[in-house]
Amino acid sequence: MIYQICAGIATFSFLLLVIYIIRTLITMNRTLRSASSSLEEATLSLQTIQKTIQDLQPQVQSVLSETEKALHVTNELVADVRHKAAQTQEVFDTIQNLGKSIDRVSHTIVESVQTHRGTIGNAVSYMGLGLELIRKWKDRNQS
Repeated sequence: MIYQICAGIATFSFLLLVIYIIRTLITMNRTLRSASSSLEEATLSLQTIQKTIQDLQPQVQSVLSETEKALHVTNELVADVRHKAAQTQEVFDTIQNLGKSIDRVSHTIVESVQTHRGTIGNAVSYMGLGLELIRKWKDRNQS
C-alpha cells in the first residue's frame, strides 16, 4: 500500500512537472515567435534605412561637390579682394600725401597773405576802384 501511495504521489508529481514544462514551453514558444516577429520588423526597418542611405548617397555627394566648388570660388574671391584692397591702399596713401601737400601749400598761402596783408588790401582797393571806374565809363558810353 505504501508503494501504491508513493507511486501515486510520484505519478502526480510527474504529471505536475510535465504540465509545468508544457506551460513553460508554450510561453517560451510565444516569446520566441514575438522575438522572431520583432527581428523581422527590425530587419525590414534596417533594409528601409539601408535603401534610404543608398538613395541619399548620390545627393550627399552632389552637395559635397557643390560645397567644394563654392569654397573654391570663395577662396578665389577672398584672394581677389585682398589684392584689390592692397591696390586701393596705394591710392589712399597717394590721396593722403596729396592732402598733406595741399595743407602745406594752403599754410604757405595763409602765411604769405598775412605777411602781405597791407599790400593785398591796397591791391583789392585799387581793383575795386578800377572796377567802379570801368562801370561808370560803361554807363557814360551807353548813355
